[in-house]
Amino acid sequence: MVSRYPKASWRLTFAHDGNQFRIVQRQRVEMITPVKDRARTVEGRAAGFWLELRDDKDEVLFQSDIARLLGAQRESFAPDGTIQQHIGPVSQRRFDVLVPDHPEARTVSLLAPSPSVSMASWASAPAREVARFPLRDDSAGTVVP
Repeated sequence: MVSRYPKASWRLTFAHDGNQFRIVQRQRVEMITPVKDRARTVEGRAAGFWLELRDDKDEVLFQSDIARLLGAQRESFAPDGTIQQHIGPVSQRRFDVLVPDHPEARTVSLLAPSPSVSMASWASAPAREVARFPLRDDSAGTVVP
């Protein structure tokens, strides 16, 4: 995880259609990325949707939960006051994520359930890397099969 807090960030704009993601804009901004304290999520052992910054040794430097940005996570409120969390398919849309301009960061990875997982199983299906992009250049990136 990020051990120091860079004073600059990258605002990354993603577009997606289901599990097909692409970066449509990268913009460096002079601001500190809000960092949330949370346990590290491990690919293949946790469910959800998240983003990771990785260095050239493929070590994770930063993670951010993106389920709400994708429209995949929703809450519903029952008449008795209980709150239920629902995870479902993502829809076609764009979203922005701020990530620290960490000097060692090289790539941005997106992790999500496999497209072959049934909607009923998304809440418990292990996430895997579905796309990887270079952080600082405009090349297309890689869709991970």
